[in-house]
Amino acid sequence: MEINGLPENLRVQSSQDPVASKDLDKDAFLKLLVAQLQNQNPLEPMENTEFIGQMAQFSSLEQQVQTNANLSELALATSAQIGSQAVNLVGKQVMVQGDTIELVGSEADVHLDLSASIATGQVEVVNEAGDVVRRIRLGAQPEGPLTVTWDGRDEEGQALPPGTYRIRAEGLDDQGRTVAISAQMLARVDAVVFESGIPRLRVGGRIVNLGDVREVRP
Repeated sequence: MEINGLPENLRVQSSQDPVASKDLDKDAFLKLLVAQLQNQNPLEPMENTEFIGQMAQFSSLEQQVQTNANLSELALATSAQIGSQAVNLVGKQVMVQGDTIELVGSEADVHLDLSASIATGQVEVVNEAGDVVRRIRLGAQPEGPLTVTWDGRDEEGQALPPGTYRIRAEGLDDQGRTVAISAQMLARVDAVVFESGIPRLRVGGRIVNLGDVREVRP
């Protein structure tokens, strides 16, 4: 829309979306409207409908500016609240999606999540070289979380050294169909890392999102 009634050097083109304009903000729009009224031709005054339309445009612009300001304040408040919640998790144990476990001492718990009930299944423990060092058979299990204790030994019954091991699991239902089994990791939250203002957790040497936390333990 072109604003008329101004000298040529003061005329501007405004877009349908005032907020999106790079050249015309709320204050500039108001100044131009006042200047238009002051410089209009007394013999050809602005039509009422045109004036009302421009005032409606100004009102819409002001409301959108206020809405943007309110949304910015809400985003800051939400970010601060989430950051505070994340900091409170430091030192606690959390369950997150992950296929690694730490063997400390003589045994380690393997945490699984079954997408459906199984008739049979198997858990494989893989060392850092990629070799399967232990297979643990699973009997019939219901859908949901499952914890299996690994005794820290290989297939020959030899104790394995402490360290990081990877878990692979698979299952079959009573119809012989594959059932997805995801491994989970229970580890302590060491720190909170802020990336672009978004808090993330450092857990077991990994950086994870707050949304990936399945369970929190003291």
